[in-house]
Amino acid sequence: MVGSDKITLVEAEMKKDNNCFAKQVELYKPEFIMHTACPFMQGMNLDQNKEEQNSYIKSTASLIDAAIECSSTKKIVFTGAATSVVGATPETEKDYVYSDALHWADPNSFTNPNEKAKILAERVCWNRISKYQNDQTGAPRLHLSTILPYFMVGPPLT
Repeated sequence: MVGSDKITLVEAEMKKDNNCFAKQVELYKPEFIMHTACPFMQGMNLDQNKEEQNSYIKSTASLIDAAIECSSTKKIVFTGAATSVVGATPETEKDYVYSDALHWADPNSFTNPNEKAKILAERVCWNRISKYQNDQTGAPRLHLSTILPYFMVGPPLT
């Protein structure tokens, strides 16, 4: 979270409290938010990680709702995953470019719980922002950008 004169790193336990990030927004009233959190879900079974997936999606929704309510927040950057666009089976045509900003992979095609949770959480972000994007004058008050890395390197923090 970035305020007018400093950067604050916030750690919260979304598995215990789906409003954990919203509480931080209310406390710090940031201008900018960079959401990078996603629990590393052990195992590759979707049913096995359903509770963690739902907790992540609800926590993300709560964060976006709090940012919408916080008049000082101007921008959110959400770290998603490239699979939100390319899906479980990327295009194999040489030099293919994913250029349609409205192209989404089918969340039901994923078997990896992290990938499915990421796409569903990103959709929550875009849906909520689009509903509340304009302030009373009609000018956009809150902007959302997404970063869609194809893979991450390093050990999980949990």
